[in-house]
Amino acid sequence: MPLLNVAILHDVVEDYFKDGYTVKQVKSMVGLGPKETKLLDLITRKEGQENEYLPNLFATEDGAILKLADRIANLKDLRKWVEKEHGFTDRASDIFEKYRYETEKMLHLTQENYGKQVQDESHPISRQVRILREDFAELERLYTSQNSMSAPVGT
Repeated sequence: MPLLNVAILHDVVEDYFKDGYTVKQVKSMVGLGPKETKLLDLITRKEGQENEYLPNLFATEDGAILKLADRIANLKDLRKWVEKEHGFTDRASDIFEKYRYETEKMLHLTQENYGKQVQDESHPISRQVRILREDFAELERLYTSQNSMSAPVGT
């Protein structure tokens, strides 16, 4: 359950930080334990720390599991958006390009830090990597198909 709590709450902190929802405030409101608080702080993006974010997160197995699950959810949301709009809008294209760069880095860090777990088909990381690769490949196919025919759909 701790990973699920952190998975849900990290979006609260990222999306509502400007409204005062810090890791510290969320910790006290929800009653997170030390491990959950550390993970929540680790998975929450912070301005000015972009270069350290993924390596720090993937230094722990729980951090890697959380981020892989988050990225899978992000890709599924992006695909729904693209399908609803009947193609990539300019904004969706920008997000996809960002996800492309980050996903490649995430897969590299996963293999580098958790290669044994990736090879073990019963391990959550192995299943997540498989799903992430499949979902990303499908978005890549849609993106490439659209961009080979025309420019992105208007915003």
